[in-house]
Amino acid sequence: MANNVAGQLLVYALLLFFMVVVVFLSYAMILHTEQTQMWSTIKDRGAMRTMPNGTTNYWYYITPYEVSELLQCKTVLRRNKPTFFNLTIQVPNVLNLLYFQVKTFYRLNDYQPFPISIITEVCSYLRNPSDDVFSRHLMSVFFETIPHLLYYCPHGNTTYHAEYWLEDKFFPKSMPAGDYRQDVWFRDEENRTMLSYQAFFSCKTILRRNSPTFFNITLHVPKVLTVVYFQLKTYYRLNDYQAFPVDVLLEACAYFRNPSEDIFSRHVMSVLFATSPQLLYYCPHGNRTYNVAYWLEDRFFPKSMPAGDYRMDVWFRDELNMTLISYQAYFSVRRRGVWRSLLEW
Repeated sequence: MANNVAGQLLVYALLLFFMVVVVFLSYAMILHTEQTQMWSTIKDRGAMRTMPNGTTNYWYYITPYEVSELLQCKTVLRRNKPTFFNLTIQVPNVLNLLYFQVKTFYRLNDYQPFPISIITEVCSYLRNPSDDVFSRHLMSVFFETIPHLLYYCPHGNTTYHAEYWLEDKFFPKSMPAGDYRQDVWFRDEENRTMLSYQAFFSCKTILRRNSPTFFNITLHVPKVLTVVYFQLKTYYRLNDYQAFPVDVLLEACAYFRNPSEDIFSRHVMSVLFATSPQLLYYCPHGNRTYNVAYWLEDRFFPKSMPAGDYRMDVWFRDELNMTLISYQAYFSVRRRGVWRSLLEW
């Protein structure tokens, strides 16, 4: 009797196993068929898309084009190296005007405009380069990746072959962490599209084990400044962030000439002297590009700092109250034992 029951259980188990296998294979075949149909539809429509790879970026290409023919468009994945964007396009017409446009978007819930947008006429730019910092940076990337395509007009009446890629050194160190989309167009003088694509990429903050996180900023200030206002406001988190009594407002140029006795101002300046001493000199300021690596660590805070979560809002403004740069820093203070006396300030 026991042998019969064991035999029946074995048969039922085998039947269940085969049913699971059949269902899995059926689902896989249906999914493969749907993907094949989808790719066929995309190719018929003239578009190709590659999914995210190890470098967290992918490309989307939009065709057909009005005044050009896309002969090849694919990506080449490389282990531990940037992904190549491999493109071959034929432009039969001679071009004396060539417009290049870039729009950048940052992903929140969806993609929102990010303040890095460029539109330039390439032929005039090559004859007389612009002083716009974004245009110059982008052209420096092109000179490194596709130098054989950067020559004086006329363009066109040829077949272009390009291998383009993105890597860390092409981005400012101050690029906020997150997901980005970059829309790019090449158009002729009649605003007809020759080439367009979208690039998706991510910038990630790299935390340092057992060390403070660096805040890297690169900021270009074109005009001369004889007055620079520095303002700092601190907030403590209860249900939401409430004002905390550590506020600083000072005019930096006057402070360097005659340092204040205010304890908060002196403490903030001591932190700046420890983290970015190359920026602390007598005015005038401005008319240059500033590179800053800033961080917060335990020794910058008084021992009597109450435990909890904080937000620090910082502004740098000129004499007309126009913002040069502003940012928010979030940090937490964790303590054990009894709070120290506020006399430690």
